[in-house]
Parts: sequence; structure tokens; C-alpha cells
Amino acid sequence: MKEDTKVYYDQKEVGKRIQNVRKNAGVTQEYLADELHISREMLSRIENGKNSCGPDLLFYLCRRFERTADYFYFGDEYEKEEKTRIELINELLETLRTVDGARLWEIYKIVKILVKI
Repeated sequence: MKEDTKVYYDQKEVGKRIQNVRKNAGVTQEYLADELHISREMLSRIENGKNSCGPDLLFYLCRRFERTADYFYFGDEYEKEEKTRIELINELLETLRTVDGARLWEIYKIVKILVKI
């Protein structure tokens, strides 16, 4: 990182993102606060940007809502690098549905070879 590069952290925006993720997941403040072992009032203060979200809480939120710290701090979203086995299979099936019969047979033979390796 360059010496003159500064990182800007907006506490209110972090709180808004936490609140949006919580609401989109259908989780109440009371329920999440209980999971975080903090009071509902403290979570409310974090969501309103009056208190900052410490690294221990942020780590839990990242795991709980499958988001990165970059998302909560800066709003940057990245596609998950690792997908579950089911996600990969479903994505592969969707892709294979668009392939014509001859190509599908070629793909099948390649997959059978790769499985043996």
C-alpha cells in the first residue's frame, strides 16, 4: 500500500449494511443481539452508526451472513471463491442444459477420464 493511501471507514454506512443484511435474512435485532452476546440497544447503536463494530463482532457477522469484511466496511462484494458441492453440481447442470448432444457426449467422455485420474 502506498504511504499516502488512506482508507476511509464510514461507521454509519457499516451500520446500514449490517442492518440491511440482517433484515434481508429475516433476523430481528433481538435475535442477532442474542447471538452476538450484546444487548439489542448496542446492536441498534451499531446499525445507526453511533457505535463501531469491533473485529470480533464483524468476524461473526461475516460468517453468519456469508459476507466479507470488505462488504461490511466498504460495500465491496465479491463472488464466493469456494462453492459447495451442491452449488457446483447445480451450476454445472444449468450449463450442460445449453449444450447440444454431440458436445454433451464429448464433455461426458472428458469427465469420465478426469474422474479416473
